[in-house]
Amino acid sequence: FIGGGGALRDPSLRLKPVAICQKYIVVTSNYPARELGVGKLVRITEALKIVPDLTLVNGEDLTPYRNVSKQIYSVLSRFGVAERMGMDEVWVDVTDRCRAEADRLVRDGGESPGWVGHLHRSSVLVSASGCRVQDIRVEEGHSGDRGGGDYGNQESESVPFSDLLLRVGCRLAQEARDTVKREVGIRCSGGIAHNKILAKLVSSLHKPDQQTVLPSKEAYDFLTPLDVRVVKGVGSRTARKLTALGAKTCGELRGMKRDKLIEEFGERIGSFLHEVCRGRDADEVKETKAPKSISVEDSFRSCSSMEAVADVVRVLTPDLINLVWEDATEHARRPSTLTVKWRFRRTYSADGKRSHAVVKVGPSG
Repeated sequence: FIGGGGALRDPSLRLKPVAICQKYIVVTSNYPARELGVGKLVRITEALKIVPDLTLVNGEDLTPYRNVSKQIYSVLSRFGVAERMGMDEVWVDVTDRCRAEADRLVRDGGESPGWVGHLHRSSVLVSASGCRVQDIRVEEGHSGDRGGGDYGNQESESVPFSDLLLRVGCRLAQEARDTVKREVGIRCSGGIAHNKILAKLVSSLHKPDQQTVLPSKEAYDFLTPLDVRVVKGVGSRTARKLTALGAKTCGELRGMKRDKLIEEFGERIGSFLHEVCRGRDADEVKETKAPKSISVEDSFRSCSSMEAVADVVRVLTPDLINLVWEDATEHARRPSTLTVKWRFRRTYSADGKRSHAVVKVGPSG
């Protein structure tokens, strides 16, 4: 997303390998750079060894990218209830529109629309090279169906209603992606499924500028080989504990009884783990509201003097001012309290969490 946003500002970068940098780290890169071996979160010096003619773009000021993100959200919110997750991901609930169209097709006895995009089947081999959603990939030679196939057009009455909803939904997704590309100039990948977690996971299977549909009956097998850490809501501590219990993948997690999970993790997390590894997620898409707080933070080398602390504040303050100004323009409000938080390097509390301190500076007027 940030690579695409940079290309909007400078179209000459679109086909060149580009790295977006903050301090001494490549925080992300565009697809031409990734194809040459430059990934995320590598040192700039290492990236330049891999691709000597890599174009470096300063990514310290995220204001232009936030503006593009708002434009994308504005477009997608026309299609249904939209919920932003971070700067470059949006969930859109199109259930009502899909159900109305599916009901019409069944009532009128019309032909079911075919699939648009990649249709994921259980025969397609999926692997995850890491613990992030973007690490999920379809193994080479297993691309799945590109629309049609024996999942192709059928009479609407003969198609399971859940699949009919997805058939309508994947056409809406294509329309939404085309609209974003036309009005904002950004290419989007998409995932279409019956809940938020599955849609997010399947969206990474075919990139860039493509979409993947996950029928309900394929969800179980799709999740089986995936590391539990790719699931939103499973943090590093929970994943480490699950691994110690012999459940590193979603398939292995299914082997644990609900009572055991609740005993180990408590009612809320235990029940969530039991359901999510089976492809079930009751979390609804919630319209993104104005944030309750605005913050900026970053990791720095150890600060051993007030001069070093002042340098850190000088780096963070401009971005915070920009965020407050944008929020005031959009929501007609101003903050009342300023909070400063710092974390002590390599020190931990009794429960294993990193030690930190928080100080409220008081009303800012």
